[in-house]
Amino acid sequence: MLHNVIEKNERFLRFCCKVAHTISFVVILIAFLQIAYPLSAVLWAGSPKNMAANLLQTTSILGYIKFLFLIFLFLGIEQFIRCLIDIDFKPNWILRYGDKIIYLYALYLFVTPIYYCGSFTSTHNASIAIVVIAAIFAFIKSILWIGIGKVLKIIVPIIQESKTTI
Repeated sequence: MLHNVIEKNERFLRFCCKVAHTISFVVILIAFLQIAYPLSAVLWAGSPKNMAANLLQTTSILGYIKFLFLIFLFLGIEQFIRCLIDIDFKPNWILRYGDKIIYLYALYLFVTPIYYCGSFTSTHNASIAIVVIAAIFAFIKSILWIGIGKVLKIIVPIIQESKTTI
């Protein structure tokens, strides 16, 4: 049954595969530009001894980590679709370790809002309720992504096994 659905929608799935591949490279380009622009601004300023401090002030390491996870997400979607379509396709390392990448992303989603709220409440006179609410929402998002990782860990071997029986 799954094989029939895939055959019916093969053109659409190939289109989705190309779109995911294109989006991943667009995200790579945006991440590169987001690194290159502040770096060029610091270099044009002419103060190379304070370059690292200025670069860290204008950029966010956590933002780059999010771009990295987005790249892995779209490349993983592309590989997953290709795993469904092509019978001879062997999962690459992104798809084999996709659940672990998703678990790291869930940890990132949990830690980042708490970090930002902690720095916000230390500089402003905000209550601890903001941190608690942010932690609850971050926990919910993290649990959802952990569930997606569990499903991916279970379903990829099932797809591989179903290809050998066809």
